[in-house]
Amino acid sequence: MSIFGNNLKKMYPDIKRVAMKLTKYNTADADDLVQKALLKAFEKQNLYKGGNLTGWVVTIMKNLFRVKITLEALF
Repeated sequence: MSIFGNNLKKMYPDIKRVAMKLTKYNTADADDLVQKALLKAFEKQNLYKGGNLTGWVVTIMKNLFRVKITLEALF
C-alpha cells in the first residue's frame, strides 16, 4: 500500500494552503502545483524515510515552485 493511502485526506488542506500562499492565491496555479507535487511524491515514495509526510510533500512542492519561477525568469 502507498504511503498516501490514509494520509492524503489529512494532508491535503495543509498542502493546498501552502500552494495558495506560494501562488498568491491563484486557485488554478495552486491546484496545478498541488497536483504536480503529489504526483512527484507518489513517484518518489521509495525515497521517503519516515517522519512528517506533509512536510516532505510541501518541500517537494516548494522546490517545484522555485524551479518554475526560475525558468519563467530566464525565458
